[in-house]
Amino acid sequence: MRSDTVKLEFIPQQQVIKVTLAEHVLHSDMQRAMSSILVYLEESHDKHFIVVDMTENNVLSVQATVSSAFFGPYGHPNVAQWLIIGHHPIGKRISRQLIGWTGESCFTWFDDTASCLKYILIHKPADFPDSLRRDYKHLASTTLDA
Repeated sequence: MRSDTVKLEFIPQQQVIKVTLAEHVLHSDMQRAMSSILVYLEESHDKHFIVVDMTENNVLSVQATVSSAFFGPYGHPNVAQWLIIGHHPIGKRISRQLIGWTGESCFTWFDDTASCLKYILIHKPADFPDSLRRDYKHLASTTLDA
């Protein structure tokens, strides 16, 4: 996927998908990124961490990002956890909305890249149970209209 506002890196050796956001993220780029992640997860037999770098002063649509994640990779069984670098207020709003819709949290927050990398080196995606992953698509007709 080629984008000026969302950069994806697939790192199979560490079972990591890294998402780096530019300062101003285009909705169309976010949708393509989530679609690309979903395709990658569908083709993989392993669980992955999705690392999202929000250390820039990111400007992005909360609703568009939530929708792209929800209908894309958020509840996929091959997602071990979403690892978020930076405590950006928009990132917090996005995670709260996804948690509110699903009742489950799979987010871990880090102050910096070094802390996130240390976590990845200690934990393996396979350590996280499948029971946390469910198909939430059935909620869309009632939740997204509200």
